[in-house]
Amino acid sequence: MEKLGEMLSAALTLEEKGYKFYSEIVEKVSNEVGKTVFTMLRDDELVHIERIKEIYSAITNKEDWSVDLDNLPSHKQSSLSEIFRQLAKKHKDQISDSSDELKALEVGVEFESSAVKYYEKYLSMATEEKEKAFILKMIEEEKEHHSVLTDMQSFYTDPAAWFLEHEHPHLD
Repeated sequence: MEKLGEMLSAALTLEEKGYKFYSEIVEKVSNEVGKTVFTMLRDDELVHIERIKEIYSAITNKEDWSVDLDNLPSHKQSSLSEIFRQLAKKHKDQISDSSDELKALEVGVEFESSAVKYYEKYLSMATEEKEKAFILKMIEEEKEHHSVLTDMQSFYTDPAAWFLEHEHPHLD
């Protein structure tokens, strides 16, 4: 349990940094696509923080712990990637390749990649099934964040190429 406590403590710091980063970006982004996606990422980080605090509190108090691993209220019905694709189609004419937004995406991609690596490092050390399930869920969610951010980078950099790749137009 000591290793789990150490991992959770560091993970909490990591997730709090993510929350702060996305909160700041939401205020700076000028278009609906970026604002919506960064808001959802911010909200997911808050869910991660609460999830980690719940587990940490239980193990600190030497209680058995469990947590609702499916609790992601910001996008229960659709994946974040699907929501991004819908927004991209709807707001395609409002996107410009703002250097601030591209820099934010670059930082976000790096941040999410680091989070995935962090959780993967601890997965091999996990001893209990619920601990492994928690870490696997965190990896899955961080990978989704990474994926949507790299997709957004592509969209912001070259929307026409992004639509060509994702819409699969047919030539008759």
